[in-house]
Amino acid sequence: AEAEGRAREAERRREADLEAKQAKQAKQAAKREQARAQQQAREASKASKASKRGKSSKRTKSKPPPPERLLLEAIREELRLVRASNDGLVSNRHLESLVLGEDRARGPLFSHADGITKINIEHPLFQAVLDTYLTDQGALTLLASSAYTYLNLIHVEIEDQHEAEFLRLHAAHASTTIPS
Repeated sequence: AEAEGRAREAERRREADLEAKQAKQAKQAAKREQARAQQQAREASKASKASKRGKSSKRTKSKPPPPERLLLEAIREELRLVRASNDGLVSNRHLESLVLGEDRARGPLFSHADGITKINIEHPLFQAVLDTYLTDQGALTLLASSAYTYLNLIHVEIEDQHEAEFLRLHAAHASTTIPS
């Protein structure tokens, strides 16, 4: 009887865990859809403003960018904000070399070849940030910091003292954007 009770309890826990996982996935999907809707609204607003000025907009005919592309742009923008006018920390060339890469969940977060730094879009960290960065600025900050560290490792012109300065500036920036 005791073994049956433990088995029933274990089964209830598995079912509860499965339900919780499904609820979490549904919530994450809803957040991604909300991000898409917000981006579409911004694009529609831009198109509306352009049409009011009598200009045609090619963007109204194209699909909105996928959420992964929006996250990539958010990472680049975070790095630009921290860099400000100090191009020695990270150049536009370095920022533009960051691209969305292969989708291998078990692969590394970053890879570099032929002057291109790829971010693995199926990596668990990228996926976690993708699901939360619109509501959690800290997640974006951590991924941007990781990207900078990787750029420091592969580009000889970005030196350790640049990274130290970048991290100092990034921490100051984060303290003003992440609620405590």
